[in-house]
Formats: sequence, C-alpha cells, structure tokens
Amino acid sequence: MIRQVWRGCGYLPHVGDHPGTLILGGLVVIGTIAVGWIGAVGMLAMFGPLYLFGAYERANLSDRLEGGEK
Repeated sequence: MIRQVWRGCGYLPHVGDHPGTLILGGLVVIGTIAVGWIGAVGMLAMFGPLYLFGAYERANLSDRLEGGEK
C-alpha cells in the first residue's frame, strides 16, 4: 500500500502527474504565509490525507490500465 502511494505521488505512464501536487504545495505556501510553520502543518494535516488517497487511487488506476482493463 505504501508503495502504491509513493508511486501515485509521481508520474505514472497511463495517468500522468498527480494533479494535486501543485495545489497542495500552494496551500502549504499560503498557510505558511498566513500563520507561519503552524499554518503549513495545518494545511498538510487537512489536505495531506486526501492527496495521499488520490495518489493511491491513481496508482491502482494506472495498474488497471496497464493490464488492459478500463
């Protein structure tokens, strides 16, 4: 499972880059500017699990598409 999450955070041949990477990075920067490092941690705590769940799903989807399923 952790391997799938790790794979899903990067580029995958059948689904491309994770679209949430820039969004999560932007939210962390906004949190940092607004509140400091506590804001960055807060943004990661709120949106990080959603990002990681999306990464896991992307890796599974890429695997299914590689096997010919749709």
